Amino acid sequence: MILDPELEIEAEIVDDPEADDYGFEKEIELPDGMDIGYIPKLEPLWHIVAAITDVLLYSYIKAYEIFLVKGGRGGGKSESVAQILINIARVEKTRILCTREVQSSMKDSVKTMIEEWIETMGLQDEFIIRRDTIINKYTGTDFVFMGMKGGMQNNTIKSLKGFKYVWYEEAHSATIESLEKLDPTIRIDGRVLIFTYNSETEHDAIEQYFDGKNKVYRIHINYYENPFCPQVLVDL
Repeated sequence: MILDPELEIEAEIVDDPEADDYGFEKEIELPDGMDIGYIPKLEPLWHIVAAITDVLLYSYIKAYEIFLVKGGRGGGKSESVAQILINIARVEKTRILCTREVQSSMKDSVKTMIEEWIETMGLQDEFIIRRDTIINKYTGTDFVFMGMKGGMQNNTIKSLKGFKYVWYEEAHSATIESLEKLDPTIRIDGRVLIFTYNSETEHDAIEQYFDGKNKVYRIHINYYENPFCPQVLVDL
């Protein structure tokens, strides 16, 4: 693991008798600038970042590797995941896949959202932004953007064995075939797969595939649980 020597992350563990066995109810403190737009309901995802350099916290969260983040518009789930992955790229040498079922071009990907958050967080000097990838200058961590359907058709999916983190956006559109290909391909120890979606039925593939599986953590967030939800959505 390669860390930026000037960047330190500390997780403050606060004893809580009501906390679950893996510490997801425990409080963490992140350095200024790393938690812009922090949403308390999504704190389990922020634990992933803090645990990279905190052995104690890592021991709490390693029981989970699949995070299903479900909710409608205004919940802030995608914006939060973008921030979290940016912070991971700053402190760990790894590879990050950002995918969805169909991606016809970069315009369909979350690349623009990640670029916007890099600017909002004032981190432009830390990242190299290219047409089809984003690379952290200090750690070498790169973001790769691809569609699952296209990846299966041209066998690109087979080259994903070096990836540790995956963000599957709009996962309500995922197919069983895509999930069956992706899940066993990402096998690095400590892997984290985050699925963001707005499922309307329990019969969606994302719900069926992970039903009853181990190491799955579910979060259901609504717009009223996001303190940064635009007022225009609140008034709808």
